[in-house]
This record gives sequence, C-alpha cells and structure tokens, in this order.
Amino acid sequence: MSAANRPARGLCDLFERNEIAEFIEEASTATPVSIFAGAGTSIESGFPDWDTLVYRLLVGVAAEEGLSDSAQDQFASWTTGREGLTAAAAVAQAHLGDDFSHHLHRALYEQQLTPPAGQSALAIARLMESFGPTLCNVVTTNYDLVLDDAIAETTMPGSATSTGVLGNAPAKVTHLHGAVTPEGAILEKVILSDRDYVLMQEDTAWQQERFADLFEGTTCIFVGASLTDPNLLRYLHRCDTTRAHYAIFVRQQDAGLYDQSEQDVIKLREATSEARWKNAGIRPIHADYYSQSAQLLHEVLHRRKSAEAGHSYEPLPERLMEWRDRLDQGVLSTASPSFKENQEELQEVMNELLEGIYTDLKDAGHRPRKNERLGINMWVYDPRTESLTNWASADRIWLDPKTKEPLSIDWTSDFVSVHAFCAGSLVSRSTERYVATRWNHVIGTPLYVESDTAGRLPVGAVTIASTLARPESMLHRGMQTLRRSSLPRLEEAFARLLQ
Repeated sequence: MSAANRPARGLCDLFERNEIAEFIEEASTATPVSIFAGAGTSIESGFPDWDTLVYRLLVGVAAEEGLSDSAQDQFASWTTGREGLTAAAAVAQAHLGDDFSHHLHRALYEQQLTPPAGQSALAIARLMESFGPTLCNVVTTNYDLVLDDAIAETTMPGSATSTGVLGNAPAKVTHLHGAVTPEGAILEKVILSDRDYVLMQEDTAWQQERFADLFEGTTCIFVGASLTDPNLLRYLHRCDTTRAHYAIFVRQQDAGLYDQSEQDVIKLREATSEARWKNAGIRPIHADYYSQSAQLLHEVLHRRKSAEAGHSYEPLPERLMEWRDRLDQGVLSTASPSFKENQEELQEVMNELLEGIYTDLKDAGHRPRKNERLGINMWVYDPRTESLTNWASADRIWLDPKTKEPLSIDWTSDFVSVHAFCAGSLVSRSTERYVATRWNHVIGTPLYVESDTAGRLPVGAVTIASTLARPESMLHRGMQTLRRSSLPRLEEAFARLLQ
C-alpha cells in the first residue's frame, strides 16, 4: 500500500481499542509483573541500537588499521552484511583483543556519558515505584545503565548509579547480557558476539534460570524489544507458562515496509506474526508509533494511581479531549481580541526561552558561526483532528487563526515536529533539501503535561532550528548541553504553559 493511499493513524486510535483497555486493566492489577526492556528504551536516550553499536566497533577496527573514512564505512557495511551482527561483533572482538572493552565503551557512550532517561525508561521506573521492588522485576538486554539511573532517580531523587550488582545477586535491574558503566567498567560479562552466545547454550546459565522464573511465575511485558535476540528466543521456547504475557511491537520501526506494501500483505504479515507469538505464550500489541509504546506503560501507571486514589480510570482519548477543550478557552483561544493578545504574549515567552538556549550554548563554549540564527516553535496537539499546529514562534505572530495550517500525525510527514511527537523522543534532522524553508538543521522534542488527575498527556512538540547546516550548527555542536540543560527547562516551561 503506497504512502499516499495509506490512511494516517492518530495517536489516540490505539487507545480506543478494546484489547488495549484489557491490557491496561490486566497489567495494572497483575502481581507480580516483570518488564523486559529492549533496545528501544535506550534508543530514546540516544544510545545506539544493536546494528549501530556493532557498526561502530567495526569502524574502530578499520580506523586502527589506518583506513580512510569511506573505507571504514565500506569495511563495516561489508562485514555486517556478509557475516551478520553476532559474527561481525566477533570479528571486532577478535581483532581488538584487550582493547575491545575500551572500544565497546566508546561505541556505546559516543554521544554522551550520562544521557537523560527517555519516556519508556521513566515509565518503567515509576511502575517499579508503584508496584514496589518485590512485585515488579525489570530485566534488560541493554548494556547501558539508563534504566538503573531512572529507577535510582525515581526512588531516591538526586541520586544516580554508575555501578550495580548483576547475576543472581539482588539488583533493581537484571542485565541479562551484562553492562558497561559510563566510566568504562564492565559489570558482568558482556554478551555480544556469536562466541558469547554459543558459550551461553548451557542449561546452567543463570540467565536461563532467571528468565524461566519470571516467565513462569509473573506477568511479563516486553517493551522496546524486537524479540529477535537468539538468547531471548531460546529462553522463551524452553519455558512453559499459563500466565498472560504481552509484547509491544511498533509499526513505525518498519515504516518503509508498511508504506510499500499492499493492505492484504500488511494484514497477513501481522496475522502470522500474532499467531507466532501467541504460540509462544505472548499476546502481541501493535502500536503505530514509538510514543504510543511508552504511553501504554504510563497508562498502566495512571490506572494504578487512579485506583489507589479511589477514582475510576478515564481512557487517554477522553482525558486529552478535556485538556484541549480547557486550553481552547484560555491560551489557545481563537476568539477576538484574545487570539492576538495570546499570540503577542506567546511570542514574548518564546523569545525568552530562545535567549536561554543561546546563553546555555555560549556558556558551554558553543558560539554561533557567522550568519547563524536560531528559531523556536511550539506545536500543539489536537486530538479531535489528530494533528499538530504551530501555535507560537519567536520570529512571528499570527493575526488570523484561519491561517494556521495543521499537520496530520503521520510517520511520512517531512516535519520534524511530527517526527518528534510520533517518536516520543528527541529528533535531529538536516532540512537543506526543503527549499521552502530557511532553516537547515532542526531538532525537535515532544511535550507532555502531567497531573494526578489527568496522568501524563502527550500535548505537542517544540522545534529549535538553525539557519546553518547540521555540521556547522551550534545546535549540533552543543547537543549534549541541550539534552542536559536547555531541553529539560523548555519542557518544564511548556508544561506549565499548556497545563
């Protein structure tokens, strides 16, 4: 089915299905539960996926041999394409020898040492806090400690961990395949290459015992995982269970294939996939966007908190409609003369926020290049039309609300704001090919509001743009500063504005 003919799916569509309501009900009341976190929970924080991690290791091999940049890419692409990922990792491991752990640390933490937790990691941490550590197990095959830090920060604000106890010893997060700290320490043996996987094919491996205990004795939720890991599949097919288990799969991961396939092919593909996982004791949930996957966990949390407070759970679409109706009577009012007044006030706020970004970047040593200008825009979600609208900007105001053009929520969109809203995480794009804009590099991040009564609501996105191309842009050079300082402050400011 072509992208042009494929109907756009909105954020709320998933949460209007009966099986999703059943999942939220069962997951919020089941005890104990176990959450198996895959690569997606770390990708939200800027960590590489498995393919990228192995690619970076192979580039390191080629760089040590003095190959040019283009030759490094050829070597890495050839090796992964011909050998497969686990064998390619074995190539890097064998060649790098004692330096392998150093290269692994660099490949894992290339972007920054302490990335902030993404929405899925935050939801998992809050679920563990809600259930309690004895009734909620968190298991991951990821090598980073983003989940550990999110849980530490949730249970003990102001704290973070760079170390942990793995294996059979007590730990808040069980790392089935080992972990690497930001400082470079290896916690438990890292399982990455085909040699590592082969050596784990023993029934006595503690990972097999741990998985069996959880799969047979708890309700399991697989999130951010493709379930293609050889070890996970082996553990899974060796277990027998009568409990309900769930796996959240995201269509956006295969967006290109969905856009190129006929509707009958899509239906057959999903039906056969569901049959496969049901045979393994898992009920698959197909979300359209990554943001929906994280929101599912937050809905489980909100359902639990509502019950604890003695309130009935109100589904996400209804809460979003109430939120938007309230804002339409205030900061988003289109009535005259309040619309013009609101626009002027919003522009003033946007300029103040933009000045703060300049200050953060300059203080960190990232000065603008010649002729570089930055811009900032606030995009607000409308659940009634499943669209985003640019509602406030630092460089202009709208005098007539009818001139505002909403953007459909669709992964085929060229707009960074839509991509950030759908991904539920930071997006960075070069936009030089779009001749209709003066902005050549744009980053976007989703916006949320949260309260005890409404829970966590996805309400829009903010985009920050530079007139320079990505390599020269101070946004790109100062990405770590933006992640750690500017963006959290922006998210808080917009949350107050859109509450």
